[in-house]
Amino acid sequence: MAKKKGQKKGSTTKASVGRRAIRSWDIQRAVVMSLLTIAFLVAAYLGWNGLRSGLVAGCGPESGCGDVLTSRWSSWFGIPVSLFALPLYLLLVFSILRLPETKVEPRFRALGFATATASLLIILAALWFIGLQALIIRRFCPWCLLAHSAGMLASGWVLWRLLFSLEKVGYEIETYSN
Repeated sequence: MAKKKGQKKGSTTKASVGRRAIRSWDIQRAVVMSLLTIAFLVAAYLGWNGLRSGLVAGCGPESGCGDVLTSRWSSWFGIPVSLFALPLYLLLVFSILRLPETKVEPRFRALGFATATASLLIILAALWFIGLQALIIRRFCPWCLLAHSAGMLASGWVLWRLLFSLEKVGYEIETYSN
């Protein structure tokens, strides 16, 4: 890169900093999209097997997986609970593709709110189901833990990015007292 007149040796221009920031954003987004893809595919696989009453790969009927996936906590009104996560994962994928990198503009406010809500629901549900495995069922399903871990990591990143972007815009979290 040619040095501009008056530019100090070793200094960077705004354009080179911008390119690095964009690359960093692209890498972060690719990692989060990979985590969401893993969470989505595992949840879909578990849901599909739950609908067919089939066993998942690597899990026998007497394994921790079998115990978790056939417990009373594994379905709600006959629908495998992992299927309820699928629309939330899709919303996060859509949001990551649509939300701007640096700040949430007013026109994106509704999408930002939906994204934050979906992220919180994924994190809370993952903590709930991991807690059930640890404290109630006392057996663990590696497939479930993979989906929960990938979903929580991706959701945590999305929340962090949303909070970071709101801070850049200058929004403050308001509290109301009586």
